[in-house]
Amino acid sequence: MPVVFSDCTNVSVNTFVLPVNNIMKKTAKRKALIIDEEKYRVFSENANDAIAIVQNDKIIFYNSSLLELSGYSPDELANLRISDFVFPEDRERTLNYMDKRLSGDDKDIPTSYEIRLFKRNRIPVLLKINITVITWNNEPAILAHAI
Repeated sequence: MPVVFSDCTNVSVNTFVLPVNNIMKKTAKRKALIIDEEKYRVFSENANDAIAIVQNDKIIFYNSSLLELSGYSPDELANLRISDFVFPEDRERTLNYMDKRLSGDDKDIPTSYEIRLFKRNRIPVLLKINITVITWNNEPAILAHAI
């Protein structure tokens, strides 16, 4: 049903309904995303295993277990690249696995493997990690879960 304004312009109610519906849907999606992120944070912070999310060779999310395991402070960890603390002999394989997994060319890449990392004090530690691709902030990322 058209609405007639004082200047005699006819405007369909649908002109207003569609944008409002789109805004409401986007708002609902944002709220759901915030709730999901909060659930993930609570879950990961209470996990005993070290958890990290990696994008572009940088750790962009981690839990307290990773801080404890690595010995790095949050500020230090934020400035490191994965390649900075992967054992030199494991570095090429690790970065290759990450690149292939992100590109979708991962049929021959194990989802679980051992890796040696350096702690802050440069002592190596052997970990078994599970990796998978996720979307984080609308970008592909690697979720690494060390056990």
